[in-house]
Amino acid sequence: MNSVSETPQPLNIDQQVDLLEYLDAILKYKYRLLLVALFVSASLFIFSKLLDERFTASGVAAININEKPGGVSPENYIGSDALGLLEHDFILDAAPSNQLDRLLSKLGAYEFNVYFINRFELLPMLFPEKWDSKTSTWVDGFKVDYRVAVKNLQEKHMGYSHDEKSGLLSIYATSNSPELSADLVNNYVLSFNDFIKARSVDSMNARRNYLEKRLTEVNNLEVQRSIYRLLEAQLGVESIIHARENYPLEPILPAYPPLFKSYPSGKKWTVLAFVGTLFLGVFIIIAMVIFKKLTRALKAYKPVVSETSLTDEAHQKKEAEKGSTSNSWVD
Repeated sequence: MNSVSETPQPLNIDQQVDLLEYLDAILKYKYRLLLVALFVSASLFIFSKLLDERFTASGVAAININEKPGGVSPENYIGSDALGLLEHDFILDAAPSNQLDRLLSKLGAYEFNVYFINRFELLPMLFPEKWDSKTSTWVDGFKVDYRVAVKNLQEKHMGYSHDEKSGLLSIYATSNSPELSADLVNNYVLSFNDFIKARSVDSMNARRNYLEKRLTEVNNLEVQRSIYRLLEAQLGVESIIHARENYPLEPILPAYPPLFKSYPSGKKWTVLAFVGTLFLGVFIIIAMVIFKKLTRALKAYKPVVSETSLTDEAHQKKEAEKGSTSNSWVD
């Protein structure tokens, strides 16, 4: 006889899952579950009304750069015949192959963001808890750290993304006013153009000063003619820089004040909280049913184990007695 097959399974591991048992438990607690879900969602909705509203505006700009501007080698040279190779390399400064990456790096660089913050006086917006609007002064002599200011601007208020396929740049801004958000986006593009133009003009002025200084130092007529040609080309490039309005960013879709707030999303939070609470409640109820079944199984398992152990001990004792009797008869 196979004693193992006749032994009952105290943990009921051979039984199938009874879905009706779980369904009965869920229906038993359905009203409590609904009340808890309604309470959580209502509380979250009320909490969202207490938060400051924020509005997000976005705009689209095109990047006006020539990624293949040519060079000074004969096969890449695209300058006019009146401008020699030396002048083209010295004045026009052929763009590198990673000009787009360099431009995007400047857009998010510390120097430009400090320029943008100071130009539009955004420090009170970046440190609202340290600014007293009534007296227009900093609280407790607060000293501005522009590293923190730039971090707050990039993480909380301004951002951009570049689409490699279309080459368009999406710029977005978030603030507590829809009009301010739209102004931030539009001024961000204009400020970057002015910033790049000013940097280009400074570079051109440094080159012109160098050429004028060299002109007074050399006496060779041919060298002087070459310097005059460089100065002439320099003047032309400066005129082009000042004449370009939409360089390097051209506004394609300017930002407009948004109609609806972007934060907090009270209705969205309420729906998610209600559904999430229901799912969490169902999971807890199922876990309770499984825990009760395991508890009952463990209680039933202890007596079975004790009776089995006693039976095994008695059987071993009888076998030992039989063995001793047989040994004595042989002697």
